[in-house]
Amino acid sequence: MDTKDIWDKALVYIKAAVNSSIAYRVYIQQIKPVSCTDSIFVVSVALAISKNMINLRYRGFIESALEQVTGNKYTLKLLLDSEVDEFLSPSEDSYVTEEGTLNPKYTFDSFVVGESNRYAAAFARSAAEKPGIAHNPFFLYGNSGLGKTHLMHAIGNEIKKLNPEYKIIYVTSEQFMNEFVDSIVSKTSMEFKRKYRGVDVLLIDDVQFLENKEGLQEEVFHTFNDLYGRNKQIVLTSDRMPNELVKLEERLRTRFGQGLTFDISIPNFETRVAILKKKADEHNVKIPDVVLHLIADRIKTNIRELEGALNKVISVSEISQHEITLDAAREVIDSLVPNGGVVQITPNKIIDRVAVYYNVPAEEITGLKREKKFIVPRQVAMYLCSELANMNYAMIGEAFAKDRTSAMHNVKKIEKRLSEDDALNKAVSYITKDLKSQ
Repeated sequence: MDTKDIWDKALVYIKAAVNSSIAYRVYIQQIKPVSCTDSIFVVSVALAISKNMINLRYRGFIESALEQVTGNKYTLKLLLDSEVDEFLSPSEDSYVTEEGTLNPKYTFDSFVVGESNRYAAAFARSAAEKPGIAHNPFFLYGNSGLGKTHLMHAIGNEIKKLNPEYKIIYVTSEQFMNEFVDSIVSKTSMEFKRKYRGVDVLLIDDVQFLENKEGLQEEVFHTFNDLYGRNKQIVLTSDRMPNELVKLEERLRTRFGQGLTFDISIPNFETRVAILKKKADEHNVKIPDVVLHLIADRIKTNIRELEGALNKVISVSEISQHEITLDAAREVIDSLVPNGGVVQITPNKIIDRVAVYYNVPAEEITGLKREKKFIVPRQVAMYLCSELANMNYAMIGEAFAKDRTSAMHNVKKIEKRLSEDDALNKAVSYITKDLKSQ
């Protein structure tokens, strides 16, 4: 079977496993198969928020379905649509160090610094100047497409520039896992250990994918201890902070968080404009500020989507052989951002997204069942109706078949819990971002 055949058959199993038809339509049906090897199945989606949600909620369903169809265990690799071309045809500018691959385009000079990443960038440079001494391990976390990998490569490139003799490995957790499995099959485990424990700098991207892989976590634990004990620099990235990687062994979470940890968040408007200007300069294209401001105002989720929008504006201009104007750019952006970029958040949308997040049927959120798995989603949906849809307690009560007092009680309960419950905070934040991006 080719990649598409495998995916089409897997969809049958995924649809049966996912409780919400809305989740299936909004997230699963939008996935496009890209390629597969013996152990990696690559797919893509349009939006970073969809990528994050699939990784968070549906990765297990998808990997299980792929195994049922093929009999093979696959690790799912999820790309944005804007990353597919680079994945299929890697840049010739990438170069290999003695042990790993670094992209020379990803440097501190090419990294645009703003309020969302100022401290992370400053301390990353400090770690690069004093590897193994200043900040070890150095842990970056945040949603996809905000610059974590860029900053990780920048650290590696700067260390290589200052210490040409250093052995540096950049590896994704997926690549690390594949090599680990291959070393077991080929009985070359000692060579694998020597490779990763014999470096001066180890950069591991997307460590959240180590979750639920006990044997691999054991190897990472011992590799980490060996390198850390010899003051070798370790740099890690994830979509969550260390203590939120709850499916990692506690000893790994503790070690990942014992150094310096930084969050990289969505860049503000001024930083987005600065990023667009730098990218336009790299393309050697002059773009009016009013166009850059339009793109920065409409594309807010992450840097990759921002760059993708800019690239499409440039491509359309080149193909049509017309100058880049505000009207032409607006037409392109309208094709990328539905509804003129204005997101109308309604009670039904809130209920749907909450149902997707908690993987419960939407009708149970407005139903009367008192099971715990329905109560919290119901309360969260009521709270979000108050916060995002400007509904008063009487309106919320009507939407959820409750009286005004009951609606107020549920909203207030979530408000109180948000100040003391990190997991709930994360859930509400994620659903809010999801709603605002649709």
